[in-house]
Amino acid sequence: MALALDGAEAGELGPASEALDQLLHDAATAFGPQDYMTAVVRAAAADIALALGRVDHAVTQLQLACSDTESVRGPAHPDTLALRAELADAVAIRSARPGP
Repeated sequence: MALALDGAEAGELGPASEALDQLLHDAATAFGPQDYMTAVVRAAAADIALALGRVDHAVTQLQLACSDTESVRGPAHPDTLALRAELADAVAIRSARPGP
């Protein structure tokens, strides 16, 4: 995951997104789709998707990450609260987009 995030910081968002999508698939297979580590990868993939303008995909991934983190860590855990804030930001971006 660190290599993908380093690539994203270097501006290589496309390859970083592909790497995180593959890592998300691998984490879901290895740990289960609702595992905390899978949620961490899902949140990172959502951040990259948002940077690429894939807002709807980012919102969906953040919703799943929030739900999974809340079920594992609880609703008041700092990780859950941080993901909720990220989700709120992504929803605000989606709402601000011009309509069809």
